[in-house]
Amino acid sequence: MQARGPIHEAGRLTLCVLALALLAVAPAWLLAGRDGLEGLAWSVALCLIPGVATIAIAHRMDERKRHVFGMLLGTGLRLGVVLSGAVGIAFLRPELRVREFFVWLVAFYLIALVLETRWLLADLTPRREAKL
Repeated sequence: MQARGPIHEAGRLTLCVLALALLAVAPAWLLAGRDGLEGLAWSVALCLIPGVATIAIAHRMDERKRHVFGMLLGTGLRLGVVLSGAVGIAFLRPELRVREFFVWLVAFYLIALVLETRWLLADLTPRREAKL
């Protein structure tokens, strides 16, 4: 199987997260209007940035260590970026509360976590070869 580069994998993560964000635009608008869209945008950015950074850094690691260290790095990076970003946004934009911001933050945190973990562990699962 051909290994894919970090740009390809980061692009896939970005496209998946942005596609799901587009699906969430209507519910965000219906739930909280303009503030809901702003909260959705902040949530997507806060969750996407550490995911892309983790993929870029994990690609530089030895393949044998990539899985464990990549997951540890991703967890620490995601928690740090998301928590500090959430605190900053709560301080700067106190009108963005649970309905406008935090519901989207939790949702996209979990989405990015699943996609990134799937990428990190993808080469651990055996692939079925097509029989000729």
